[in-house]
Amino acid sequence: MTLHKRRFHPAGCKRQRGLSLIELMIGMLIGLLLIAGMISIFSANKQTYRYNEELARLQENSRFAIEFIQRSLRMAGHIGCPELNAPATALKRASLVPALDLRTLTSVTAYQYSPTNTGVLGTMGMTAKTGTDVVTVTYGSGASATLDTVVQAGADSLVIKNNALGFKQGEVALISNCEQAELFSISNTPASGTSVTLEHKASGGNTPAATTWAWAEDARVMRLNQQIFFIGPSTGRVTNRQGNTFNSLYVGTNEMVEGVEDMVVTYGVPATAGGREVSQYVQVGSVANWADVLAVKVELLMASVDDNAINETQTITFNGVATAMADHRMYSTAATTISLRGNVD
Repeated sequence: MTLHKRRFHPAGCKRQRGLSLIELMIGMLIGLLLIAGMISIFSANKQTYRYNEELARLQENSRFAIEFIQRSLRMAGHIGCPELNAPATALKRASLVPALDLRTLTSVTAYQYSPTNTGVLGTMGMTAKTGTDVVTVTYGSGASATLDTVVQAGADSLVIKNNALGFKQGEVALISNCEQAELFSISNTPASGTSVTLEHKASGGNTPAATTWAWAEDARVMRLNQQIFFIGPSTGRVTNRQGNTFNSLYVGTNEMVEGVEDMVVTYGVPATAGGREVSQYVQVGSVANWADVLAVKVELLMASVDDNAINETQTITFNGVATAMADHRMYSTAATTISLRGNVD
């Protein structure tokens, strides 16, 4: 008979497994502190990223808006060799388009927009910020076509070497050399290829339809451009992420730059009519004769589109006035002064 030995396991010899309640609570506390730290770092990084992103976009928009305005104003009055504001004794002018008389057309004109003074924007179906200027810049395009044959005085058409510029029916064009310039409306549908005819008959609104002077083959033919600058409510995004409206810079009906909240324009004029040196800068209502405007000064108030770029409100100085902004958008100003070509000695 075999006897089996019994093994005894005293209670005191059992090993503890797992964590105690106190250890568990301490571990949870450490975990919560780590999570809180990570959330804080993430939040700070997110705000920094948003700040840098809005700052970069604001700087880019400011630069683009100023460069676009500068480029247009530097072309103001260009009609080839002569300038639009050249003295009448230095440039012979003629216009076959009554609505755009080249003899009285100036390189820059403007008016202050209001609900009761919508001006040209009213006919375009556009709206500007009340109290801001609507500025029209007139110039001949930098690119031009050359004549294929001599144009005789009294002709109602001309022939250019090619239509690489894509002239179209109804467009207003001008022909000029260093002594004279003439404006006309294209009445036919120009072909492509070479030796392209541009007609300016009475059917196209030309009165008279015949050219005033003869034109040699060194004359240049170009489009007449009129760019209209103004500040108005955005029609693209309409509102930002917070549901608030914002303003943009427009050229005609095209929204060019978002976040341009305001624009102040002043015009450099001489001390006496016909002078060639800027004496002072005046607002639009004080310009007696637009042909006397020698320079244009533009100041823009730029703002980030979204209302969460900064944590604190900002005080910005614009048009000589310091203003405490009520929102959390990022603001800056940009300014430029452009002398109109051919106007300043």
